[in-house]
Amino acid sequence: VGNTPTFDNGRWSNSIDLTITNRSGHKLVSDWRVDERDRLEHSSDHRFITFQSTGSTLLDRQNFRDISKTNWDVFESELAKRMSNHTNAFSIIDSSEKLDVAADLLSSNITASFNAATELTYVS
Repeated sequence: VGNTPTFDNGRWSNSIDLTITNRSGHKLVSDWRVDERDRLEHSSDHRFITFQSTGSTLLDRQNFRDISKTNWDVFESELAKRMSNHTNAFSIIDSSEKLDVAADLLSSNITASFNAATELTYVS
């Protein structure tokens, strides 16, 4: 947060430019500032935004499950097996508490079945 505008065309100035990151990236950024060098030097109405990046330039490897690689036969059989173990939770839902339990159970069964049917993919 500062008072230096990121845009200045000589007639109008404002702080209209953004720097966006996720939580992991936010931890790596320090000394964020608007560079006040002469705009004629870089032929733009927008001023440079500079910052320091601390730590590793590579974040920890992230992994995810690519839905396009899901084995849907495995997913279906896993889900059927998991749901058959909990038929009582879905037989009579007559209160908001039972509905919450059933929804949580369904969600966890779907997630576990998806995880069983889809290999982890690592982002490099």
